[in-house]
Amino acid sequence: MSIRCGSMRWIGVVTATMVVVLGGIVGATPAGAAQRYEVKVITPPGGFEGFATGVNGAGQATIVADQGGRFTHPFAYSGGAWTAIGPLLSCPDPDVPGISCSESTAAGINENGQIVGTAGNFHLNHAYRFDLQTGSVDALPTLGGDSSWGYGINENGQLAGAALNGAGKRRAFLWNGTTMRGLGTLGGPNSVAFATASDGQAVGCADTASGLSHPFWFRGGTMRDLGVPAGWSDGCASTINGGGLIGGTSTLSTSGTLQCIGWLRSYSGFDLLPVPTGSDCVEVRHLNEQGQVVGTYTKPAGRFGFVYDDGVLRTLDRLIPFDRGTRIVDANGNAGTGVIAGETLDEHGISAVLLRPIRIFDETNHAISYAGSWSSVAAADAFHGHLASSSDPNGTATLTFTGRGVSIIGPTGPGLGAATVFLDGDITVISEQRTAVQQRKRIFKQRFSQVGTHTITIDLRGDAPFRLDAITVSEA
Repeated sequence: MSIRCGSMRWIGVVTATMVVVLGGIVGATPAGAAQRYEVKVITPPGGFEGFATGVNGAGQATIVADQGGRFTHPFAYSGGAWTAIGPLLSCPDPDVPGISCSESTAAGINENGQIVGTAGNFHLNHAYRFDLQTGSVDALPTLGGDSSWGYGINENGQLAGAALNGAGKRRAFLWNGTTMRGLGTLGGPNSVAFATASDGQAVGCADTASGLSHPFWFRGGTMRDLGVPAGWSDGCASTINGGGLIGGTSTLSTSGTLQCIGWLRSYSGFDLLPVPTGSDCVEVRHLNEQGQVVGTYTKPAGRFGFVYDDGVLRTLDRLIPFDRGTRIVDANGNAGTGVIAGETLDEHGISAVLLRPIRIFDETNHAISYAGSWSSVAAADAFHGHLASSSDPNGTATLTFTGRGVSIIGPTGPGLGAATVFLDGDITVISEQRTAVQQRKRIFKQRFSQVGTHTITIDLRGDAPFRLDAITVSEA
């Protein structure tokens, strides 16, 4: 779920993009250590701005392209290939025959490649399920009104969302593939379901009789009011995992300047997420099967994506050691492989990104085998402050690893050397020779079709100094 603080009042103005996706995380980093990431920027066809709303364990992602702030188009991204979902959608409108689905979204994807979203235009909206494997689209009915919105999907392909009833009220629903089931409210007029982790269950928020909005958990045919943390008046549940751990966000503190707070809700009650210094809002977007949370917090300087794990909230920008200058403004979903889906902001605008967890073998790691004459060179901006340097034309550095991708990290600048990279029989010549001096540059990168064991060798060429900062391995 995606809630911008100040942009909506939980129920009744549900016009922001809501995102949710199911998944988990892989433990490639020792307990207590901060996972590091590499950045994959994925630009939708046409070069439009975009944001990633969800990702599954296969690396398939849902992307929403923003065409000039006027139209939005959903895409599926899989293995470098794009599938435009928009042309497959139908937006029947009796008042405007032939109108296109110009304001459509994709909200998330499950492990089977099934996608939930909303086909919409300026008049009506219709929840849909799209199957990336078969190309089939299921258009969902409503609850008697003229619109519905799809927000969550579980591993069995069941959808959660909201739909208008005959009285024009927005009501949470579960759809099991054939039947649309309204979930009711908490005494007020409206409700919406944002996530479902298992059959017949959903979480979201609903109006109460007193006019507030409270998070709910629907299970066993009953909508249960989860309440709100002490000191907060409103709230909404945005995500749930298979263990029954629920994540959400509450607003309207009774004191101070904090506008919203993220929380986890278990059987023992609420646990509030830490608040970064200077932040006025912490929003939970998604949690996976291991309980790792991703979301966004805001400061006067803007929005910042975060990951919360083992009781620690970390800003994602600070976990990206080599794709420097990346500003992650939203983290919307995380998959079983540890990949995070979100968006980045730079001088060119908003871009969809996938953050892949990496293992870092810095130049002193004993897994790297050196031959020839190498020495350690201090470099203040290098990873851990040093580089391995060699001008020996017979020098080599070799690493055997298991992963889905590999990168060589080093400096660039005048007078630096070159090398031949041997990897699985392929030969690539790389050079660190550049006009500008820069550290932590990715000077070689290779992805594989699946996780496997590989050996990479850096074989130096000539007598200009070649400098190695690290070798990174991606398992996702």
